[in-house]
Amino acid sequence: MFPKDLRNKLAELRITSLIGTINLENIEAVREDLLRFALSSSQPAKLLIDSSGGFLAEGLFLFDFIKTIDIPVIGIVNGRCMSIAVNILQACSKRFATSHSWFMIHAISSGKKYVFDNDYDREIEDQERILNIMYEQVLDILTKKTCKTREEIDGLLRKGDKYGRKLCAIDALNMGLLDRILSENEAKLFQYVNRNISVLESVEIV
Repeated sequence: MFPKDLRNKLAELRITSLIGTINLENIEAVREDLLRFALSSSQPAKLLIDSSGGFLAEGLFLFDFIKTIDIPVIGIVNGRCMSIAVNILQACSKRFATSHSWFMIHAISSGKKYVFDNDYDREIEDQERILNIMYEQVLDILTKKTCKTREEIDGLLRKGDKYGRKLCAIDALNMGLLDRILSENEAKLFQYVNRNISVLESVEIV
């Protein structure tokens, strides 16, 4: 996660970020930013993503939250968008990535110690039941947002179960996980003039 002072500066530009591990602390910070944006204006917000994944439940919470707020959220991947981060991207009204970004999809691992962040329920049967429910939810999200059938998505996830199925930006675009790969000029989101940072707007992005 970016330092607080940088997050505050970006928030002034209606930009929030999901950087690093997806956990309760990170998603609460993103939800706080998005709620503030929604209450102040109907203008679009931008969500910068660079994450290798994390806790599944928390990721799905953020997916739902993005769907509940009444402003467009533009997802921009710059770096990694892996595991549950891929599903969070699908909640965005527009889904973009820089050309050298990487994606990863995989089946849910039952080897994780906990399903939820700060979850200390060690009953294996309950954990397995929750994981099965969430796997079906992940399948639903990816099936609705991509050009593939539920059976195809299930096969891709299970094929990448052991190591994860890694996709370059072009692969992700062809699969339907992205709307577009940003050009070099579009990827320049900020400009810094006279010690002030501002957003470089693009008609195509907004």
